[in-house]
Amino acid sequence: MLYKNIENIIRFMRAGEKKSTTSQMGLFDSIAEHNGLHLDVVERFSYEEKLNGERDVIGFSISGHPLDGLSRYIAKRSQNTKILAMSFEAYEALPQKQKDKMEITQAVGYVRDFRTTMTKT
Repeated sequence: MLYKNIENIIRFMRAGEKKSTTSQMGLFDSIAEHNGLHLDVVERFSYEEKLNGERDVIGFSISGHPLDGLSRYIAKRSQNTKILAMSFEAYEALPQKQKDKMEITQAVGYVRDFRTTMTKT
């Protein structure tokens, strides 16, 4: 909500700052109704919009990970999640036959954007 109202907040702060630096009273300042901060009511961001906005503003996502929505799919497809979580000593204690089965590794990722570069050939 604040992200969509940044311009209103800045405008309100600048008006207050201008009023305090000039030390002058406006013609209608004594009237009870005054122009306060008005925030527009906006829809909440979707999960993806929130993650993309965080990444654009601060450089990384803090609300979650882009692949969080695929966690059930990844867990179903992945055979090695237990291996990645176990210590090296526990892995070494496994029988060789079980280690041989575990050599296939799958990775999951996403492409946020890409660019084409021209190189000399």
